[in-house]
Amino acid sequence: MPTFEQAGWFSEYGKDALREYVNLTNHLSGAIVEVGCWEGNSTIALTNAAFPETVHCIDHWQGVVGGGDDMTKQILAERDVYADFLANMDELTHRNYEVHKADWRDVFATWAQPIKLLHIDGSHTYEEVRDNILAALPHLVTGGIIAFDDSGYGPVNDAIKDTLGELPYNGLAYYTKP
Repeated sequence: MPTFEQAGWFSEYGKDALREYVNLTNHLSGAIVEVGCWEGNSTIALTNAAFPETVHCIDHWQGVVGGGDDMTKQILAERDVYADFLANMDELTHRNYEVHKADWRDVFATWAQPIKLLHIDGSHTYEEVRDNILAALPHLVTGGIIAFDDSGYGPVNDAIKDTLGELPYNGLAYYTKP
């Protein structure tokens, strides 16, 4: 039975938006990547929409590292969120995913593939979001999309505006590379 203790953390509108972004980038060559997967709620929608393509799932499953996020620390003390993620993905997808259990910075330090779709939903600090955008942009193909969860949250919104400007929104804020 799938475990989504934080099911409300990702909306149905966001899932619909991810499906739309997969459709909009189907004709492009490149990887589909999600940074910040936690229990897999958004990842399942993305992976199922992308089937049979592989979705690269990047997360360290440690919650907010170096921050004072007591909620995720408590959750991690009570259960194995990574094991829940794997069980949810195995049960609710076609298993067309590849896990990168690491900090996104470590993965992107050696990333060599073009990216056609990136969903950023990792740590919600200004620096993390800004740096993730800047690391991803050189890999994003023309017409490729970066989608952002929680774009209305102050630090996330500020990082997006400072790097990409004002963005359209349809369940998730998104940037399309010209």
